[in-house]
Amino acid sequence: MWLPQVYIKFTKELYILATLRHPRVVEVVGCAASATEMTILMEYMMRGSLRRVLSDEHAWQQQFTPTMRHQVLCDIAAGMLFLHDNRVHHGDLKSQNVLITDWGRAKLTDFGLSRTTDAVSSFTGRSTLAGGTVAWMAPEAFSARRRSAEHCALSDVYSYAIVTWEVLAGAIGGDAAIPWCGLSIVDVIAAVAIRGERPPLPPGCVANANVAGAARHEALMRRCWAALPADRLPFKEIVASIGSGPVAADDGGGGAES
Repeated sequence: MWLPQVYIKFTKELYILATLRHPRVVEVVGCAASATEMTILMEYMMRGSLRRVLSDEHAWQQQFTPTMRHQVLCDIAAGMLFLHDNRVHHGDLKSQNVLITDWGRAKLTDFGLSRTTDAVSSFTGRSTLAGGTVAWMAPEAFSARRRSAEHCALSDVYSYAIVTWEVLAGAIGGDAAIPWCGLSIVDVIAAVAIRGERPPLPPGCVANANVAGAARHEALMRRCWAALPADRLPFKEIVASIGSGPVAADDGGGGAES
């Protein structure tokens, strides 16, 4: 694909994403582009990513109650259901791509443009394969075979399972709360795609004192990271199982947030 065609495709996809409006999706407000790079402008989220909050022991332990942690998982599932209902596959769902509002609610970001940005990277010399991303990738993602749209959607479900693991393991903190921490990319691929392993959940995480409804979240996590995509639950069933979380009036203390 010639670079001008890549930019045309980027513009079309960005327009589609900019028209998607949902409380659990970060709003795209514009973009800037040059011959060598593209910048997407999005609403500002002061708390940063879920990974940043998880890495801040004080923030996660002192500012997020078990109910709020449950709400984060509900928010992510609701946002993913909205994207899938609009035929958008995230393709890189992980805690770094979940942003947290002032009131502790979750919004999805960095979705839908992965194929276009990969093409741009081939012209600019940048690599879009971050080492950490591999930990959230489904086994079929390492196959050379072309995947259907249904399989892409179910790969997102696998990634959601790993994010659920992160939220449950967040009570432990440190490296123990990072999936496959310390393993190389090759080791992670071998564990997931060849040996069928999944990151072990530290003891004591499955408790309502950690995450409200923890046992249900763990059960869903294990269903969602099944080796075969067909054995995973679609987001419609995930949302039906865990609900939408507490009502908006319980989120903050300074006002309601949808």
